[in-house]
Amino acid sequence: MNSANPNNFMNQPLQIFLTGQPAVGKTTIIKHILHELNQTCSSTITNLSIKGFFTEECREEGGGGGSRIGFDIVSYLDTAADTKGPPHIPQRHPLSRISKKSIPKNSSPHVGNYLVDIENVEKYAVASLSSHNDDALSNNASSCSLPRNELVVVDEVGKMEMLCPKFIPAVHRLLNDYSSRNHVMNSNYYKRIVLGTLPTPRYGRVIPQVENIRLRNDVMVLHVTKSNRDELKHALCNVVRTWFAQDSQGQELTLVLDPFIYHGREKLITSQKVSNAGTSGVVDHAMDVVVVPCEPLFENNNISGSSITPKVLVLGESASPKPSDNSYSYCERSMWTIFGRMFGIEYSPIQNIQTATKEELETFIQLKEKVMTNSICIWDVFATVHDTSKTTNRKVKRQKVAKQGAKTNDIIEFLQKHPTIEKIVFIGKKAYASFVYHISLPDSVHVTLITVPSSSRANSKMTMDEKVIEWKKALF
Repeated sequence: MNSANPNNFMNQPLQIFLTGQPAVGKTTIIKHILHELNQTCSSTITNLSIKGFFTEECREEGGGGGSRIGFDIVSYLDTAADTKGPPHIPQRHPLSRISKKSIPKNSSPHVGNYLVDIENVEKYAVASLSSHNDDALSNNASSCSLPRNELVVVDEVGKMEMLCPKFIPAVHRLLNDYSSRNHVMNSNYYKRIVLGTLPTPRYGRVIPQVENIRLRNDVMVLHVTKSNRDELKHALCNVVRTWFAQDSQGQELTLVLDPFIYHGREKLITSQKVSNAGTSGVVDHAMDVVVVPCEPLFENNNISGSSITPKVLVLGESASPKPSDNSYSYCERSMWTIFGRMFGIEYSPIQNIQTATKEELETFIQLKEKVMTNSICIWDVFATVHDTSKTTNRKVKRQKVAKQGAKTNDIIEFLQKHPTIEKIVFIGKKAYASFVYHISLPDSVHVTLITVPSSSRANSKMTMDEKVIEWKKALF
């Protein structure tokens, strides 16, 4: 039931994961479905059990939304409702909190500036994935005492959750355990839906644990975008309601989801075999992923008939993967969000040009040309990034690249070919540090070096408006 073969799942659970850019609305869709089920479980859907968890931002109190201080686990633990029962009420517990001080490399578990509460991940997220039917099954209890319907939410299989060593095994046990239930229960009596979210591969890099789930044959992955999220929300909600309410299940029910199926990684993940027989779900044969870098982006090779001379070179740290169509090079980078604010063009980075809408692609071309015509060109310090699939921490990988003599782009040659460039603007301190460590400018090259705040969402020390102001000062 993966994106390559979503059929042939009669008498199987419905296991669906949403994927898409951060803040695109994946959790919003899940919360909408939970709300709808709570409204209808006392009428059309009987004896429904909701399990699992989703994550939400935690903000400072005091009105106006406040600043984000972390994330919470909102979990459903042993909450079953029958026709006379109350709605399912989740519990909220801290997942992570932002640290006001910089976090040492080998200190407490953290992602970026957020300290992660591993104990709460195990106590509430992992525990919520264990069905309350497990004990009954192990004791060969009668199926009559077990709920007819079960929804399990896994939002999300993210970096914070994966810091808990018990999390990924719990997810695979959940996805694998339906077959064992069929030895005890009549599959026409018991129905289950697993509804989760997966992060989208970014900058050509993947998280192996996430790909193991994405590539399972019994999982359907749907791609959420800003342009399709409302339509997907209603389609998926109808599928879930109908799946639980009908007496039979079949592939016809999910045909409405076919337009949303995610196809983004099949061609990049080759020579891999995912084992669904055990509970670990590990990749049997992992491979190294080598990112083919983008060429420099500047007006001479991107805008036909243009005679504008480049004056500013914007440098990121690590290479962007070269897309199948060079017109969309760097389209996944967060820097375009800032450029969009600067030039009055609303833009969200495109993670996959194959599934992007025509409107999204046209918006990128419009924004790119606006940047290029303002004498700005774009490249990276490093020419390639060697990504080993066994290593899951991208921050560690980048540090190893910097220390082990990674290949850099020939920026000196580029500057010599384009002597009109007056300054280099580095996206973040890491890009600047990598440049000065690896590259020594000759006396013949006269440029000013400027560092601007990182455009990444992980850089939460500044608001987007504050970043835009600093970028404007540096570029113009």
